[in-house]
Amino acid sequence: MNESGLTPLGDIVLVRVADDDSEKVTAGGIVIPDSVADKEAKANIVARIVQIGELAFEELHPDSVRSGEFVVIERYAGRFVKGKDKKVYRLIKDTDVLAVCEEKFDARYAA
Repeated sequence: MNESGLTPLGDIVLVRVADDDSEKVTAGGIVIPDSVADKEAKANIVARIVQIGELAFEELHPDSVRSGEFVVIERYAGRFVKGKDKKVYRLIKDTDVLAVCEEKFDARYAA
């Protein structure tokens, strides 16, 4: 269900980036916050599709991508927007979706 209050138009897809650990803990117990971690290693990002615009994925089979599925998107794709539920979403073009995932996975080193 789309609680963001946002409806994508045309070939735009509304996604919410899948939560990943905001802090990493080393073997020695040192906490490394996400703000310091090497984010450049993440070439691609896993996101969950919230809603699909009516013209999105028009060139593919209509049922190839559905709301609720996890997808791999390009790191710098789209625009960040805050929904009425105060969560951060991305509005991306359908061509920024690189793959559909069977389940959430770590796309940090996805090609």
